Amino acid sequence: MSEASYFSPNVTDIHTLRALAHTTNSAYSREDRVRSFLAANCARCHQPGGRGPAAWDARITPPLSEAGIVNGLGYNPLGDPFNRVIAPGDLERGIFRQAAGL
Repeated sequence: MSEASYFSPNVTDIHTLRALAHTTNSAYSREDRVRSFLAANCARCHQPGGRGPAAWDARITPPLSEAGIVNGLGYNPLGDPFNRVIAPGDLERGIFRQAAGL
C-alpha cells in the first residue's frame, strides 16, 4: 500500500506503526486502551480537519498532551464554560462523559 502511495509519507518499516490495544487487554496501559478505542471509533471525524464538532484529536499518533483530550476545550461546553473534554477528578465537568450519556 505504501508503494501505491496510500500513505503520506510512505511507511517503510511496519514495526514503527503503533498497534491498537483491545479495551480488555490489561497488558496495555489504561491510556493505551482508551486511546486505541478513541482512534478506532472516533478519529475518523475527531481530528484536525475532520467533520466532528470537537476540538480534540482522537488519533493515536499525537502525544496525549497535544491531543486536547485531557482538560481540552470543546466547541460546545454544554452550557458550562468550565467543562472540559475529559476533566480528571471531576466527572461532572467532563464533556465526553456527558455527551456519551454516561
